[in-house]
Amino acid sequence: MQEKYEYSTDNIKIKLLDKNAIVPKISDIDRVISFYANEDLIFLPNKRIIIKLNLIMSFNKEHVLFISNVPQISMLNGLYTIPKFIRSSITENLLITMENTTSQRANIKKGQKIAEGILIPIPFTQIEVVKELA
Repeated sequence: MQEKYEYSTDNIKIKLLDKNAIVPKISDIDRVISFYANEDLIFLPNKRIIIKLNLIMSFNKEHVLFISNVPQISMLNGLYTIPKFIRSSITENLLITMENTTSQRANIKKGQKIAEGILIPIPFTQIEVVKELA
């Protein structure tokens, strides 16, 4: 039997930490959240950089935000966003880690999409210790 989950339509709250921060956009089609570079970035070959988005996010505590790669960027220039889960209340600057997987220098322009995210509901669960797993 499949369980039913209630989905909240609570808003995502964002605090911008400086004037260069770019507000993420949510797609009306697939509800994917797009995150953008707030400055020009240079990626050295085979190196990772941590990008500060200069914003703090808060959303429904019954969700996590899964941030992942943008396939078009990876295929085009070998830049890869390191996936991560974020809990509902981020109290620090949101960070995106990207890696240049090539032996060439790569660039990202201010305003270019660097990561995608989706809110994932967390079902209520309990842990039960058993002698055998069925």
